Amino acid sequence: MTPRPTLLVAAAAAAAALTVAHPLRADARGTALMVLYFDNNTGNKDLDNLSKGLADMMITDLSSVSSLTIVEREKLEAILKELKLQRTKYFDPKTAQRIGKGAGAAYVVSGAFLSVAPDMRLDVRVIKLETGTVVKSATVTGQQQKFFELQQKLTAQLVDGLSEVLSKSDADKARAAAAENRVDNAQTLVDYGKGLEARDSGDLQTASQLMQQVVAKSPDWKLGKARYMEIMKELYAAKSRRSSLLSDSEQRLLDHIAAELKKGSAASSKRTLAYRILNGQYHLNRFASNPKRPAAEIRDHLKAYVDNQLVLINETKGMGEYPFGSAAISSEDTKLAEELGVKMPGSTFSAKTPAEVMRRLHAVLMFGEPSTFDVNVMPTDRVCYSQLDPSYPKIAFSMMDLALDHLAKHERRYRERESMRALREYAQGLVAAGRPEEAIAKLQSGLTQFPKSDEFNDTEKMLREILAGQKPGWGCKPPK
Repeated sequence: MTPRPTLLVAAAAAAAALTVAHPLRADARGTALMVLYFDNNTGNKDLDNLSKGLADMMITDLSSVSSLTIVEREKLEAILKELKLQRTKYFDPKTAQRIGKGAGAAYVVSGAFLSVAPDMRLDVRVIKLETGTVVKSATVTGQQQKFFELQQKLTAQLVDGLSEVLSKSDADKARAAAAENRVDNAQTLVDYGKGLEARDSGDLQTASQLMQQVVAKSPDWKLGKARYMEIMKELYAAKSRRSSLLSDSEQRLLDHIAAELKKGSAASSKRTLAYRILNGQYHLNRFASNPKRPAAEIRDHLKAYVDNQLVLINETKGMGEYPFGSAAISSEDTKLAEELGVKMPGSTFSAKTPAEVMRRLHAVLMFGEPSTFDVNVMPTDRVCYSQLDPSYPKIAFSMMDLALDHLAKHERRYRERESMRALREYAQGLVAAGRPEEAIAKLQSGLTQFPKSDEFNDTEKMLREILAGQKPGWGCKPPK
């Protein structure tokens, strides 16, 4: 169940009030204070990213108070990675103490939110790191249908708490900051937290898209606009660095490919088809031939590869097969591509039909398994690229559905053989995704439809293996 947005803002306001309440007055004014991510105890994983969003809003509110030094969220993120605590619970005082000491903080704020209809609850603790004791704890509860009344009450408590320990000017700054950080839509908060998560993982492209949605939904929210601008600057700085690292020959090849792809559709021009294939080969080589690189360094090439293949499939799905050969690629571009490690540049021998392109995209995403016709160096450690983006498994499985449909419509001579092989590939991906029942159903459909196929025994063997709890097919490792 998704919490109401105003209650979430109220939760942040309540926690901010607790961090500056009287227990901190005696010995924490002017000292470092760290705000941890909130624990999601709702049981709804869709709300996980609200943890970062709430913490970031609270950090921003308190940063406006000059008499407190707030540890930046980026430093918190770095400490969590160093201590390998990204997926832990932070509400535990011992865990909070361990994290806070790494930042040199004197006090740590930890919190958790719980939702049990029709009530909602927020728990907050202020922990003194020197002794490890909880110097302040509070539980705020309220009915969902009265969340606006609760928000007003908690905002009043925030102002009262600030007035007890801060100067009037600092209290006004905190009050103004809290007002600016109010968000009226729960999905905006979800997107904001997702944007922070994408940024932390190095996926600046996705982060920028999510933050753009945040700004569109809440154009007056200064924090959202500020984070969006930060991410956009980082994104284009990264693009500039990548561009400067390209060799002259590589940039020349990319320029030639872009120019050719502007001329038409891969279905209507053999030359455009060849360059569309070459574009996919180029990006595939950039990430698949060196899978040990960190995920942040391969995301852009992986996305470019997926996008290119989807365009190729969309433009040519009505074709039964591709024209043979690669003569459509210029000799200069063939040489440039080969120097960059591309094998058989633009050749349709590596993908004779749209169905093969669909199946190979599935193999790359689910198992990190490129074609030997596309890369000179086959990876020894395959990467499960599907784990880098939640949309990739859906794309991979939709490719197999399209491939089976294409085989049924266009393949005549080898329809049974290729359909059964495609079903086994489909089943391998489903098992890898933790969906063995669906894998069994796919295999059973093939056995029923093609009982006399030469592939019958191999297909039945795989079905038996899955029933026995085995995972047939290629293995792959999670991305770094």
